[in-house]
Amino acid sequence: MLQVTEAARERVRRVAPRRSQTAVIIKAKLHGSNVRLRTGREFLGLGTDLAAGSPIFIASSPGASVHQMLSHRHRSGHFGLIPGSAQENELRSRIATRLRDYLARHPSV
Repeated sequence: MLQVTEAARERVRRVAPRRSQTAVIIKAKLHGSNVRLRTGREFLGLGTDLAAGSPIFIASSPGASVHQMLSHRHRSGHFGLIPGSAQENELRSRIATRLRDYLARHPSV
């Protein structure tokens, strides 16, 4: 999540957003089968490209190998996420906390 002005500026310059201007980075995937390891690696690359402190990976399907890989790299992953589940509520809480922290650091937003 970025401010509109920051997003527009980065699109024009064709560079990744500044980490300090990023509230939350989430990669969400809707899969009909297990999440592939390649998808998890792409997610790690995205986090590196954006210099993101703690991006969140969300998938509708299980992905044991991806979950294990993310765990070893201290990255957050939510697999088999079902609307209305306890896991969804945990995720909402985590995102809300990050947004509150971001707004505390950027009071002019």
